[in-house]
Amino acid sequence: MPDRIKPGYVEQYVSIASTRECILHASGQEVASGEGVSQVVGDYREALLDIDVTAINPKPTKTASVTFKLQTKVNGQWRDIPSVTLTAATSISNQTVKVATFGEEIRLTWTLTADTADITFSAALLAKS
Repeated sequence: MPDRIKPGYVEQYVSIASTRECILHASGQEVASGEGVSQVVGDYREALLDIDVTAINPKPTKTASVTFKLQTKVNGQWRDIPSVTLTAATSISNQTVKVATFGEEIRLTWTLTADTADITFSAALLAKS
């Protein structure tokens, strides 16, 4: 069983025979905006995205914030997946959202506000055929 599956995941996604876990960002610190490694998800057509923010630190006397987006490649260009709505993180938090439509390749991007010194997070996609 993949080690990122947590009790909060919808039970229907736990059937390992029909799922694939993609690590979009291994747990680690980031000090700038960026994007994760792209993952080929092939024929999978629905998924759960889990983002776990374990630390977020503002610059002195400021408020930290990070915005995440899930993207898919369309005709060679990365595009935001409009059906995925993620809340900006301003503190330690966890988000799990259902993803219903995406192409064969995906990646996660993050944007730190100018007031954010650093963030530590992990992100995984559990795809289901």
